[in-house]
Amino acid sequence: AVIGELTALGKQLSKGRKKRPTPEGLASEADFSDYSEKSSATPHSSVKQGISCVDLHPADKTITLTGGLDKNAIVFNHTTNKQEAELKGHSKKVTSVKFHPDASREVVLTTSADKTAKFWTKSGGSYVESATVTAHTADVTGVSVH
Repeated sequence: AVIGELTALGKQLSKGRKKRPTPEGLASEADFSDYSEKSSATPHSSVKQGISCVDLHPADKTITLTGGLDKNAIVFNHTTNKQEAELKGHSKKVTSVKFHPDASREVVLTTSADKTAKFWTKSGGSYVESATVTAHTADVTGVSVH
């Protein structure tokens, strides 16, 4: 009896949710019809597939930083269609990635389900791990730079 009541209530609530109007200022499905794919890449491992996070370079929007389920972060140039750097060092999936907003600093930050946050600095055309924060007691799920 209780399961039936919960199921009925769930259906009733779902119907109401589907009829909500689109909030003012929110993009509609039609707004997205003008967009098209400009670039596509699959630089992460094919064994443990999946990209969990992405950030755009602050000065060059054709360069992306992605974090993957393969425990790595990748800097990818979509103009040349080439991987610029692979940041290896986490022992579990990468949960968040961020370019430092001051592009001249050439710093990248990553976080992971391995309870760490890592700082990477560009050196000789690649990124090297420059610091690791290990003070967390659970998955680190986000990073921001102020």
